[in-house]
Amino acid sequence: MYLQYFGLHEAPFSITPDPRFVFLSARHEDALAHLKYGITEGGGGGFVQLTGEVGTGKTTLSRCLLEDLPENITVALLLNPRLPPLELLEAICEELKVSTRAAKGSQKKLVDRLNRYLLKAHGEGRNVVLIIDEAQNLLPEALEQVRLLTNLETPTKKLLQIVLLGQPELRDLLARADLRQLAQRITARYHLTALDGAETADYLAHRLKVAGALENLFSPGACRAVHRFTGGVPRLINIVAERALVATYAAGERRVSAALVKRAADEVLPPAIGHVEAETGRPTPSLGTVLRGQLGGLAAGLTLAAAAVVAWWWWDGSRQVAVSPQTATLGSLATAPPPQGSPDDDPAVMFPGDAAATADSGTLPWTQSWEQAWSQLSDGLSDTTAATPRRGECPDDPVPPLRCRRARAGAEQLEALNRPVLIQLSATDNRYALARFADSAVEVFSSGEARWLDVGQIEALWSGLYIDLFLIPGYVPEVLREGDRGPGVLWVKAAASRSSPAFQADRSDPYFGPALRRWAEAYQTAHGLPTDGLIGLATLQRIAGREALDP
Repeated sequence: MYLQYFGLHEAPFSITPDPRFVFLSARHEDALAHLKYGITEGGGGGFVQLTGEVGTGKTTLSRCLLEDLPENITVALLLNPRLPPLELLEAICEELKVSTRAAKGSQKKLVDRLNRYLLKAHGEGRNVVLIIDEAQNLLPEALEQVRLLTNLETPTKKLLQIVLLGQPELRDLLARADLRQLAQRITARYHLTALDGAETADYLAHRLKVAGALENLFSPGACRAVHRFTGGVPRLINIVAERALVATYAAGERRVSAALVKRAADEVLPPAIGHVEAETGRPTPSLGTVLRGQLGGLAAGLTLAAAAVVAWWWWDGSRQVAVSPQTATLGSLATAPPPQGSPDDDPAVMFPGDAAATADSGTLPWTQSWEQAWSQLSDGLSDTTAATPRRGECPDDPVPPLRCRRARAGAEQLEALNRPVLIQLSATDNRYALARFADSAVEVFSSGEARWLDVGQIEALWSGLYIDLFLIPGYVPEVLREGDRGPGVLWVKAAASRSSPAFQADRSDPYFGPALRRWAEAYQTAHGLPTDGLIGLATLQRIAGREALDP
């Protein structure tokens, strides 16, 4: 129907899996590296856990994993694990082509045969991996049976590596007291989150290109709208984008607009998913619900103020849709530029940041006390932050994944961070403000509202001191240097590969070698950081502006 109209040779947004259309975001690449590390080097025969919301690409990652494992690894894949323990054992044996003849119905015989198979594989230099998809559907007694399989071992090595893929409910299941023995054997965890705004645009462009498009058929405003209405969930992106193309074809347009994306989302998304318009009266999920999957449970039940920090500045602030023409909410901090028009957008489709308040710099209503400002900066991270630290200081010992840096910088340096920081205003009797610097302007957040100020208004009062809270995976130490080894090195290598396509290093090797040191030096020079080749707090702080958190 619309394919010929747009010059496409196949449908670009089919929800059926097709390896040619696979798009690995930064988070997907990190998750894949995490799985590989857990299976090949860091697992030691324990469990590897990958969770994520529905439609975020867990099964796709498992397929990518299967295609990229070394030849000496044998894999059994279970797609429907909701089985009693005995039937689960039989299914595992069948996947590994272990004969169950005369053993069905006997747990001991099945385990004995599986043990003999694993010992033989070990003798041949092969590793055996069991991947269980939709693992949240495992019965508790079946999970206990799976745990017992990890007891099959030699004096030096466990014989079976188990990967659990599941929805966030899997984490709740493994938190049960009666399954604590299994939870303690999980050697690698990763929570897969949805695409951010930039990745959503890249995802749309990638699939269109594979389908034969000569140009991106979605305007920048349409890309932002797709992300807003789908939350960056690939499956929902496909559904909305497909319908938007059909609507564009029916309207006789050559490019998808934000208004047509909104119309498509209204037609195909259930009311509880993705969006709410002020005039429809549809219920909208709370911000805590929206972010819970993205933050891996760090801040369940987040308030709107929590979005100022832990929504990760680019992820999903744009999902706060109802915006007053005079006041932008804290949700606008994520990606909103200073107020300006978007020529490709339907003027009826408002995005946070399209309108902003004008501050009275004489009264400085946007300044706060230290206690108020710190509370706003750290809100939603109460599980990982201690009491309010000393005035103008970071916590003495922040608990990972929370990191804190106190330093002095100029507006241009803080603009590069693209997230809110706490700044001290020297001329206002120890008053503070939560601010995000962008395009020679400053977005200041106070009392649940945001307003835009000119940089000059801030610089006349600002001491240059700022405090930044950011999130880095807990397994990444505060300093990495040449010669170090571990999953933190893998995380940095993934960042290096994305920031510099020319970066040449084995991303599956968790070793900090000369290539990574050279990248660190070049990255530090380019960003005005001390050029020492170490991956320290200042470098991690800058990387955190682009990379995803592994909860």
